[in-house]
Amino acid sequence: MCRALTGPPARWMGLLVAGLKTHPMVAFFRWYTRRGDYAQDRLLLQTSLLKEAVAAFGKQLWHIFDRGYAGSRWLAELFDHQATFVIRWPKRYQLIDSKGKRNAWKIATGKTAQVRRQVWDAHLQQRRMAAALALPVTHADFPEHPLWLVVSRLGKGKEPWYLLTNQPCEHKDQLWSVVLAYARRWQIEACFRFSKSELAIQSPRLWFWQNRLKLMMMVTLVYAFLLQLMSPEKEMIRNELLRRWCHRTGKRCQLALTPLYRLRAALAALFSSYQVINQSSG
Repeated sequence: MCRALTGPPARWMGLLVAGLKTHPMVAFFRWYTRRGDYAQDRLLLQTSLLKEAVAAFGKQLWHIFDRGYAGSRWLAELFDHQATFVIRWPKRYQLIDSKGKRNAWKIATGKTAQVRRQVWDAHLQQRRMAAALALPVTHADFPEHPLWLVVSRLGKGKEPWYLLTNQPCEHKDQLWSVVLAYARRWQIEACFRFSKSELAIQSPRLWFWQNRLKLMMMVTLVYAFLLQLMSPEKEMIRNELLRRWCHRTGKRCQLALTPLYRLRAALAALFSSYQVINQSSG
């Protein structure tokens, strides 16, 4: 969500596309408000964005959602547009299995994991054992649509992930691909955090709505350019920018995974230096 410091409150909705081994890319960004002459309905915008995404990418695109999208209203839109989805399902929300309608955590209680694998914990900077299982379920409002409840157990002290998907999970590889797809969502969240903090999308200081939209479109182009620099094809350019204009030393800086932040700082230093040289030469 995006809220302005001046002018009518604005909200921000976006879609970033990322592969399991590729950097995120900007697909769609939308800004809207619920007040005034330019008021728009959030669900209609979300549905429009979903329709555009399905038309552009088809079923190859998996739509990953957090717990805020869990519910019958959004499931109906996903089924209507035939989208492949993975939703973080609240453990107290009910689903139907062979024993009837129960909470998600009760369905998974006592079930043995079907696959175990070492995964990398980016927070602790170490590998840890994770386990997962998949259980066939249905939703009470959509009994004609088969679903799978994928439970990912990340070890002692970690709350399990309850993931609801319409992607078949009959084999271990299919099951694990759902877990990895949801884990990839954290990189998307980091990209949104970057755009709010480094590019100030969360606080545009403009009063008129049309002027604000123009500014946001320019910022989106800058954001897409920065993400494009993260591609493997731009590795030489990226390394040269970081080495010359945002050099860092020390173990902590070398281990910190903040290339996007450093790229923005490097380009800012490069453009500032060019302006100084240009003014002095003129």
